[in-house]
Parts: sequence; C-alpha cells; structure tokens
Amino acid sequence: MGPVLPRIALPVALILPLLVVVLVRTATLHVKQGPAVDLRVDRMVRRVSQVAADRGEILDREGRVLAATQVTYGIAFDGKGSELWTSVERKTKVADPIAWFLGQAARTLELEASAERRMISGLAQALVGERRYFVLTPAVAAEKANAFRALLEANGWQGWFRFEPIERRVYPLGEVGSTVLGYLNDEPVAACGLELYFDALLRGEAGRHVYRQYPLIDDFVAAQGRSVDPRGGKSLQLTLDATISYLAQEELAAACQKCDAKWGTAIVMDPHSGELLALESWPSFDPQRFREQSSDPRQPFCIRAVQSHIVPGSIFKPFILAGVLDHGLSNLDEVVDCGAKEGKLFGRFRVHDHKALGILTVAQVLQKSSNIGMATIGSRLGRERMYETLDRFELRQRTGLELGGELGAKHPEWNERYSPFSLSFGHEIQVTPLRVAASFAAFANGGLVVTPRLVSRIVDADGQVVPRPAPAPRRAIKPELAETVRALLESVVEEGTGKDLKKLLSCTTLAGKSGTTQHEVRKNEYIASFVGFAPAKEPDLLCMVVVYGPKGYPHSGSYISGPPTARILDRSIRHLTDRSRATGAARF
Repeated sequence: MGPVLPRIALPVALILPLLVVVLVRTATLHVKQGPAVDLRVDRMVRRVSQVAADRGEILDREGRVLAATQVTYGIAFDGKGSELWTSVERKTKVADPIAWFLGQAARTLELEASAERRMISGLAQALVGERRYFVLTPAVAAEKANAFRALLEANGWQGWFRFEPIERRVYPLGEVGSTVLGYLNDEPVAACGLELYFDALLRGEAGRHVYRQYPLIDDFVAAQGRSVDPRGGKSLQLTLDATISYLAQEELAAACQKCDAKWGTAIVMDPHSGELLALESWPSFDPQRFREQSSDPRQPFCIRAVQSHIVPGSIFKPFILAGVLDHGLSNLDEVVDCGAKEGKLFGRFRVHDHKALGILTVAQVLQKSSNIGMATIGSRLGRERMYETLDRFELRQRTGLELGGELGAKHPEWNERYSPFSLSFGHEIQVTPLRVAASFAAFANGGLVVTPRLVSRIVDADGQVVPRPAPAPRRAIKPELAETVRALLESVVEEGTGKDLKKLLSCTTLAGKSGTTQHEVRKNEYIASFVGFAPAKEPDLLCMVVVYGPKGYPHSGSYISGPPTARILDRSIRHLTDRSRATGAARF
C-alpha cells in the first residue's frame, strides 16, 4: 500500500478542490440563483397566444345594433421551437399521428374536402423539407375555433398550433350614421368617430393562453399551462334612433345631390333633453369599405355638424332679436324703414336685403328676414350687450359633444364700423351647426339652452348598466320671451319666407328660420341652412339642415335646406306617432 498512496494522493489532491468548487457552485445555483435559472428556463419553453376580447357593441336608443364585432380565427400548424422538427427520423415518427389529427381538425372545423387536402399537402411539404409552418385555415368562426382548441387540449397538441384572432367590425346600417360611428381599420384599430373616442371602453382587455412546450422523444409535446380570460369591452347605447337617422340621411343626400353641393349635415334633436336622434353628414361612407373613400377630396369621414364651421346668417336673427327685446331696446310693433333695393348705409357700411322690403314692423323684420331691419335694431345692443346675448345662448362656446374634434366659434375683434350691424344678421362669426341647433332649442323649450347628448348609457360585459344623466339645461331667456320668439318663428312658416314649406307637411306643423350666406373668402360659395321644430306650438323635435356650396340658382336656405328639414320632421313625427300607437308607450 505504501507505494500506492503517493500515486493516489496527487490525483485526489487535484480533483478534490474541483469537486468542492462544483458542489459549491451547484449549491449556489440551486439555493441563491435557482429561482432566476428556473425563470430563464421557463421563458425558454413558455409559449403565449393572445385571446382577443369581444369588442363592445354600439346600439341605438331602441337596442338595435349599429356596430358589432365578428371575431374569426386563423389557425396554423407551427413546428418552430420543437426539436421533433429537426430530424427526419423524428418527423417520420410523428407523421402518421399528425395526419390523423389533421383529419380530426378538418371535421371539427367543418372544412371542405379541398381545404383538408391542402392541410395534408402542407404537412407533406413540411416533412420532406424544412418548412415548419403552414396555415390550416385563414378564418373560422369563434365557436369552431373554440371547439378545435378543446380538441387540442384533450390530445395535448396545443403547443403546435397558433390561433390568430381576426376582428371584423360590422355596421348593419351601412352609410347611415357612419361619420358618427367611425370605423376600425385593417389592423384593426379605431380610426374616428365613437369607435375612437370610446375605444378604451369598447375594446376591453385581451386574454392570453400560456403553456410550456418541451421537446420529448416519446411524446409529441408535453404542455402545461394557464390562461387569463379576456374581459369583453363595454357597449354603448346611444340616443340615436336608427329609423330617424335613416330618414335624415335619405333626405340630406337627396338635397345635396340635387344641387351638387360640397357637403351637408342634418341634425335631429329632442329640444327638451338635448338627446340627438340623428346626426348625419353628406357625403358619408360605408365603414366596411372605408378604403374606397380614403382619397375623396370631400372628406366623407368628417362629422360636419361639429367639425365644420358655417357663417350662420339669418338663422342668427332670432337670438339677436331676443336680446333686443330682453333689454327693452325695441318692441314687436315698432316700425322700421328697411330701405330700397340698393340697400341702406350704416356709416360707411352698406347693408342689403334680398329685395326691397320698405316699411316693416319688428315682427315682420324676422318674418321677411330683413338684414336692414335687424341691423337697425340689433346695433342698439352695442358691444357689451351683443356679446352678453351671444353668451347667454352659449353661441361662443363648444357644446362638449362626446365625439372629439369639435370646433369652437370664430369671430374677429369688435370693430365699431361694422360689427354692430353685421353680427345682427349672423355675419362676422363662424360657428358649428350643432352649436346653433343646441342654442335654438331655447325657443322650443321655454328658454333653456340644452347640452347635446349622444350616449345615454354604458353597459359592461356582465350587463351592468352605467347611466349617463343629462346635464341640467341653462336658462338663456325668460319663458314668456321664448314663447314670443317661438310664435314669431311659427309666423315665418305661416306667412313669411318659409310659407312654401307648409305644403310639404302632412301630420305636423312647423316653426323655423332659414339662412343664406356667402363664404367669407370664396364669394361664389353659398351656405344654405334651415333650423326648425315641430309641432310648432308644442315641439317634440328640432331639426337643422345645412347644405354647403349648392350650385345653381336659387341657393337660398328656404329653397335648398327648408324642404328636407320639413320632410325630416314630418316623417319623424309620423314614425314616432306610429311606434307610440303600436307599443302604447310615449314617443320618447
């Protein structure tokens, strides 16, 4: 033993420290760095597939679907990341089971025979070459995809297949309400309208399916996983009425096409609550074919009621007249000289009427829509009281409609040479059509300016309702003054500039005011507008139609925009009456 020990001692002396180092290192890795190593290994073998959340619906006031999502899934075979797919021997071993499984998949997905043959062909190409990925089917319904996912999990195959959710947003009414609803692009990402403004609520939270994929010899894939269920998006119930929106879109499109206008908008509102029953623009677009409209120079995606300015013209006169009467600066019986055909000078500022109107009372000034008459009495307000009148009706404020992109009023600094006169008949200021409509409601509801509303409530995926109460209206003028102006607006249709509209009414009466103005720079472009409410004495609905850039003559508001306003109100009142009779419920 003597000669042996020295020969053993040296190797042991050399190996023992190495063993100690290995043991210490192993212990260190296991005790101190074990969790980190486990995490690295987990990341190497972990696979995650996204599970799309159901996007919320958009409904009209009666619960009819305006926008909804259909989710389909593209399913692909994916051999990437598996060592089984790195050798011919292993590929051969799994070929028959995979072929059998693809046959099961074809039946589960209810694929046609041709699609099943393409699947088997894809497998054959993968086995003889280096191809590891091929698509089983580009799009199947969610229920079929779920059935296939269950089949995968039952057989331990989920690690070799990918599910790519494909959302397709559908809009059953097509172009009706399209600018308000907006659309989802190809990604799909919300691009405009309510889809964009409420995107965070509508889209919900995506879920995920997490599993671990290990390369084994005796089995295909051993998967162990957990999943996080998606949380569906919330749904919006709007104040819009699908039928009234359709009527408004139809009448607006016909009016704009008849005069080859650049654009137009139609607004239908409950003047008491501010709820919008229609908010239409022309040109409009089909949200499911948005790419076809992307190059249209007329901007079909623009919500004209809130994202375009108009020079209001004569539809401004009732506001100024209310201010004059409220401050006691005139009365309805005062006689005003409205001059001759060549107009009337106010200093160096000449004001014209559409024809010589001669001597009129203040009541007739509004009936006949005299610019000269309004300049005469409106200029008495002066700067402070003029702006106070505008601010009482909130005409220099945004409505705050929940759509985004709303424009505020534009007007230059006060100029004593012409501001007292031009503002009196709606020039020298630019506002949005919706701003005018919301303020005009004060003449239909007893003197209150309402806040336009578009979303009445929000419903989550569990059916829990979050109501959105209407903001309280603000008083602009006293009820008796509002009634005075309302009666004058009724007389405009009975015996004034809107008298030709009576023949278009079959089931209601109308009160309102027209406006005709020129673009402040492009003088050959006109803006024709009409805002009115019905029935005239106890209004249920208010409607405003604006047609921008009509070609030809006449281009007045009473001729271009008055008829569609009258028809929209008449047809809408008839619709609400018929529905009320059929259901026994109130109109609203």
